[in-house]
Amino acid sequence: MIIEKNRLSSHVRLAISATLAAGVAGGGANAVHAQKLEEVVVTAQKRESSLQDTPISLNVLTESTLSDQNIANFDDYVQLLPNVSFASKGPGASNVYMRGVAAANQREIANQSGSVPTVAIYLDEQPVTTINRNLDVHIYDVARIEVLSGPQGTLFGSSSMAGALRIITNKPDPTGFDGGFEGRLSSTKDGELNNLTQGFINVPISDRAAIRAVVYNLQDGGYIDNEFGTNDHPVTIGPGYTLTQGPNTAYAGDDFNDVSKVGYRLSGLYNISDDWSVEGAVIGQTLETDGVFDYEDRLGELSVRRFNDDRSEDEFQQYSLTVEGRVGSLDVLYAGSFLDRETDFATDYTGYGQAGPFMDFYTCSYNSSYSDLIIPGEVMASCSQQDYYSQGSVREDRVTHELRVSTSSDRRLSAVAGVFYQDSDVENKASWLLNDVFAIAGDNNPGFSDVAIADGGGGVLGQLGSTFLINTDRTEEQLALFGEVTFQVIEDLLAVTGGVRWFDIDSGLGGNVGGQFGPSGPPLDKSRTDRDEIYKLSVSFTPTEDSLYYATFSQGFRPGFFNRVSGPAGQGVVIPEGFEPDILDNYELGWKLSFLDQRFQFNGAAYFMEWGDLQQTFSDSQVSAFAFMTNTADAEIYGIEGDFAFAVSEALTLTGAYSWLNAELTSDFEAPGVSDVFVAEKGTPLPFAPEFSGNLTLRYEAPFTESLTGYFQGTAAYTGEQENALLDTVTGPVQTMDAYTLVNAAAGVISGQWQVELFATNLTDERAELFINDFDYNRRITTNRPRTIGARIMYDF
Repeated sequence: MIIEKNRLSSHVRLAISATLAAGVAGGGANAVHAQKLEEVVVTAQKRESSLQDTPISLNVLTESTLSDQNIANFDDYVQLLPNVSFASKGPGASNVYMRGVAAANQREIANQSGSVPTVAIYLDEQPVTTINRNLDVHIYDVARIEVLSGPQGTLFGSSSMAGALRIITNKPDPTGFDGGFEGRLSSTKDGELNNLTQGFINVPISDRAAIRAVVYNLQDGGYIDNEFGTNDHPVTIGPGYTLTQGPNTAYAGDDFNDVSKVGYRLSGLYNISDDWSVEGAVIGQTLETDGVFDYEDRLGELSVRRFNDDRSEDEFQQYSLTVEGRVGSLDVLYAGSFLDRETDFATDYTGYGQAGPFMDFYTCSYNSSYSDLIIPGEVMASCSQQDYYSQGSVREDRVTHELRVSTSSDRRLSAVAGVFYQDSDVENKASWLLNDVFAIAGDNNPGFSDVAIADGGGGVLGQLGSTFLINTDRTEEQLALFGEVTFQVIEDLLAVTGGVRWFDIDSGLGGNVGGQFGPSGPPLDKSRTDRDEIYKLSVSFTPTEDSLYYATFSQGFRPGFFNRVSGPAGQGVVIPEGFEPDILDNYELGWKLSFLDQRFQFNGAAYFMEWGDLQQTFSDSQVSAFAFMTNTADAEIYGIEGDFAFAVSEALTLTGAYSWLNAELTSDFEAPGVSDVFVAEKGTPLPFAPEFSGNLTLRYEAPFTESLTGYFQGTAAYTGEQENALLDTVTGPVQTMDAYTLVNAAAGVISGQWQVELFATNLTDERAELFINDFDYNRRITTNRPRTIGARIMYDF
């Protein structure tokens, strides 16, 4: 994971420094070629430093590692990060966690009024963290992925409570022409073909300027079958009243969960002088999915029964400008970015109609008091077609500006400081439709309000047939001042670092939510300000060139926000107006060690974290049709994590990483408004926090002839069992997701600028449980792609 490679073999060769070491065996001297692991340069502290000299828990996936591991998306690279967990409903629909800092569940993709994630995701200099839908950036021509474990709040701000994940792209290079392309074709067991074409080119315009372009087209075939059938779980909703669902003739089919990801990146660099440069870039991507990525185990593996369209189109453009320079002895950087992201989706909601609350004309539940609206003088005995689905969109605009200055880290007193500004706007529109109700009871019936159907009686825009509507606008304006100062108490031996971040976050929630009889309350017009400081203190000790030890206290935070509704609800629960910020304190001891003339590196950290007033989603249809947020109990998390790299010989390398942790509540969580009713007791484990996870990669690469080199690589990644939620609900008790091991392998040859490879992912055809969805009536399990075997060809020029 921390082995850098040369560009030639930009995709294939271990970049090592060959040195000669003397060994003694049997009384004679044998010369053996040892290998130094090449230095990896990172920017995890907002300025360049060597990985082994950076006193934080940091895992780096270099460009060569990303290529060697055949990585194209989030689901691929997260296998190599054992301290990162996630809850997934498919591509671009994951919540990301780190070090077990997880509490919220994954039940509502459409709800954008919940708490922000605990892990910050960055694309170059811009935070692109979003609620429920991670930005699944295609991984190609990426310099590295840096994974910073533990709170990074002083430098990276809100959402970096548990850590930060940074995707850093390659920049234009005026020093020379470069380019490459790759073609990939594979077949998935019991599924369809997959293909990927991608390429990049770097063109110097002069000795001071260059442009760089990247294009890619990924088409992954489906492997989930939408089984033909009817709803075989009729539900009784009253004396003589039952509902059933007819056959899904229009939607049934094999391998219906296809994925298309098409995108580009264009950037230009101009070195104004030896001290100043300016870079502009635009990145665009469209991710389209059909079907679903989970299966109903009652129907057998990889089969579901869906009665409406399931689809998603996730499109984003990012525009960025970076200016770097030097003023006297200070390095100066300005980074500005604009992100425009829009996701359109449609989802079958038939299962919710079975598990959800039964209300008149909401989930096809008819009472005789409304019978005259349908057939005068008759009592409806059943609802023969419960055709229930949702559709909507989430649109986000985000502008960020950061200006920072730093001194040379070689000075006895060094510092980095800056100002950060962000302005974001998330518009969320969604409609839940029950066509059968309105096919009979249209807008001309006296029991319905035409105004309520058209606009929710207060501005909620929806279409005829909507039983429930959301039209919300979430805004956030953030200003922060941050800085870290390092003082070499004893130069090259003992250093102390102190950091602080002051932030002011103004947030608001507007719009409406409501049903076919009108809004659920007055129009939303809520605002709040969160203003505070967080701190960091670290001491590092470097007794030798090959060893670094550090002790750190750091903090992370998330701002508070509002619930869409509030007040008395079912089961005696009182929904709060909103929820307050939560803060995490981290105490950490870490090490960075090199042995055997830098052929072996072992890095790690042991940590203890206290999480107070953690924000939690409460989603129970017997309490409210709305999921809402509340501050729950406190929690503690402790663990140990690490990674290693070992150049065994000139041909053989071993790399690996591991995480062991324990995460649980340290106090009881009571349902809001209900005294002495424990929803989760002290000692309850936090969800998405596997006790142990780890991975191991072996790579052997050696020349066959002067012009032909061959290689083999194998990777095994283990994830321990974990819970799918923190809280039991009436319709969805907490369930344990089984442990799983995924095995990948590849073998290929390199000749000059060409490389050809055969590969297999999920070699043992493991059915991993990535998320158990208990929100619908039928249990559904998000799983990984079955065994996939293919070939790829690459050319660098």
